[in-house]
Amino acid sequence: MATVRVDVSGVVQGFGLQQRQMPFAAATALTRLARLAREAETAEIVRAFDNPVPFTRSAVGTTSASKTLLESSVFVKDRQARYLRTEVEGGQRELKTFEKLFGKGIALPGTGAKLNQYGNLTRATIKRIAAELNSSGKARRYFMGKPRGHILPEAIYARVDGNSKIVPLLVFTTRAQYEKRLRFSEVAELTARANFEREMLQAWQQALATAR
Repeated sequence: MATVRVDVSGVVQGFGLQQRQMPFAAATALTRLARLAREAETAEIVRAFDNPVPFTRSAVGTTSASKTLLESSVFVKDRQARYLRTEVEGGQRELKTFEKLFGKGIALPGTGAKLNQYGNLTRATIKRIAAELNSSGKARRYFMGKPRGHILPEAIYARVDGNSKIVPLLVFTTRAQYEKRLRFSEVAELTARANFEREMLQAWQQALATAR
């Protein structure tokens, strides 16, 4: 995923005789910029998605700058990047862990699925379905495939109403093409440009006040 950098080498060189304090000020400013960008990216995630889960809300991390490495960064953590990449770049998303477990492609909630507050099947429900699908019992509540005698899609179904009806829980599809909707690079760059001068000035004043 994208990386956003701010080059401060020219700023450091421009402070002449006071340059000894400049690396500390620059490192402080860059670290603060990364944290501001993280806050902005988190707000962007909330804007882009309908009630994202806490795991997705905490997707953005930062690295701090130091006096010897005047560079900080804001990034999406590896685990969240697996499914957020297509939201940033567009294209076909990869299979989620539980979808690989079922081996039928991309899974979408069916009309019979009871979703949590974030619009997903709970992990406990998925584990329960997987456990029963892999069992050998004849009176299983869940089954996977295309029901006989019905014009219904490939899915995981639940038997309900005393085994008199079936409802789809997860419907499978082979492709899911995503449009870009998470403005990761744009948000980071705008945040850096809007706040760099202020953070740099404040960090410089701090450096001079604490200089020995």
